[in-house]
Amino acid sequence: MAGRGHHHAGAFNLLSPGHFEFERRPGKPQRFAGMNICGSSMYPPTHADADRLAERFVRLGYNTFRIHTFEWKLLGRTMDTLELDPDAMDRLDYLYSALTKRGCYATVDLFVCRCQPYLWRRDAGIDRDGEMSRENYKLLVKVCDSAFENWARFAKNFMTHVNPYTGRRYADDPALPFLVFVNEERFGWNDPGLRIPEVRAAYRKWLAARRAADPKALPDAPDDCAGARLDSPALMQFKADTDLAFVRRARAYLRSLGVKALFSAFNCSDREAVLTPARGELDYVDTHTYVDHPRYTGHGGYPHFVGRAVPPDDQKAYAQMAFLRLADKPFAVSEWNWGTTSQYRGAGGLSFGAFAARQDWDVLWRFTYSDSGDWWRSGDEGGYPTFTCSYDPMMTASERAVTCLFLRGDMAPLASRVALEVTPAAHLTPDGKRARQVVPAWHEAAHDLRVATALPGAAAEGWRRFALADVGATNLAPVAAQVDGAYVSDRQNHSLAVVTPRTSGGFAFPGRTTTCGALTFRPEVFPATVWASALVGERLETATRILVTHLTDTQRHGSVFTDDTQKTIVRP
Repeated sequence: MAGRGHHHAGAFNLLSPGHFEFERRPGKPQRFAGMNICGSSMYPPTHADADRLAERFVRLGYNTFRIHTFEWKLLGRTMDTLELDPDAMDRLDYLYSALTKRGCYATVDLFVCRCQPYLWRRDAGIDRDGEMSRENYKLLVKVCDSAFENWARFAKNFMTHVNPYTGRRYADDPALPFLVFVNEERFGWNDPGLRIPEVRAAYRKWLAARRAADPKALPDAPDDCAGARLDSPALMQFKADTDLAFVRRARAYLRSLGVKALFSAFNCSDREAVLTPARGELDYVDTHTYVDHPRYTGHGGYPHFVGRAVPPDDQKAYAQMAFLRLADKPFAVSEWNWGTTSQYRGAGGLSFGAFAARQDWDVLWRFTYSDSGDWWRSGDEGGYPTFTCSYDPMMTASERAVTCLFLRGDMAPLASRVALEVTPAAHLTPDGKRARQVVPAWHEAAHDLRVATALPGAAAEGWRRFALADVGATNLAPVAAQVDGAYVSDRQNHSLAVVTPRTSGGFAFPGRTTTCGALTFRPEVFPATVWASALVGERLETATRILVTHLTDTQRHGSVFTDDTQKTIVRP
């Protein structure tokens, strides 16, 4: 649970093999769990509102929060200046101080969106007229000096700002130990990104340098990246080299400002990104994952189309993401959630909290506590709250399972560990024509094996190492799974059981009796998630105070779906 002392444990260190520790608590791994706070919610109108939100956070058991989608409020609707708005900055400063003095630690991405949905090119340092998407800006920061300088000016203005309520620059504050350079950036996010003139020029320059150094290098490389296959060997190498140069440049710049935070990047769930050497130079791995993420069509973003991931089918997404971890680095998930329209989202906290604990990950930030406006304060969400937990009792209640299983440590980590070595040959498929996915064919064994990848030369103490090129295409994991009864999924009957001494529960459809250790339940009418956790006592059987949670489904009053599957909402 979150402590109430202010930074009593000091700054962070990295603990081998791949966890966080406090400098004043050496040798003890530290976990963190919390939520994103987004948009206008980062700027409460009064100090009393900020204190109320901060108090609610720690009462939910959180010890961390993510500052997200926040720049547009600081900068206004244009980017002709990167000066921070004094009133907005004061509101953010106070909320930050209110949360951190209650023992919460923060993370921030130094570029998320700024102006939405488009940015003026000239405002962002690009010597061309017109608008560009924020996704294109993320590419230009890597290949265009003027765009990088624009990113750097904002980073300097924000990180060197002195928070009057803490008396520290954000660069110096031990309560801001996690920092991501750019949110959800990667080359090849979409093919049009490779058609940007500055990106094409950077590719041609890179290719000319490679061929000058070795005339036989990349013989099949296209002369222009526009229209090239995103997974071709040349594009993969260009991406890898450009990512590495950007990481080194961004890190050096921020360190020159005195920024003390630990750094990460590439939090975009890219299954190929783990292959790049740039990740080996980061302090920790960060990524995102969603179950039943809606797709938007029509005017105003409606209707929402949602995939019908019935528990425990959600575990496929978890298992695939698990291989993005590096064996020698801490692992954080700065965005995870189920779509609000999913009638099974009540199982999310139980299943994801248990999975993350078994994998022995380090930080979880659910997306999001409040997406924008004052939903957390007034209850008036103003639109369909796609991922807003403050307005959704189902997701808020399910968070208690994350707090108990992951943060409190009720679910023990798996003992068996497998690390897939990413050798140079592993970058390509056997025919040498396409990039290899890092996720192996046997990825669902991650339910019962702790998994990761390992870059060349990286230490992976305690992990059994296998070459990805040798075992990635096989149907069986290279070692036997650890079947311990603590996490049991039944795909055929769509049931899930989580069993620990202090927390047990599961998900089941009507008419199915499910036994989870000391707890047995049988839904009669609706699919249900049921779990119990000992609040006083070390075992459920002897606890004197127990939290029992029973979740079926709730939707916003007046919501209309096309049918009972709730895959498509036609009126929010």
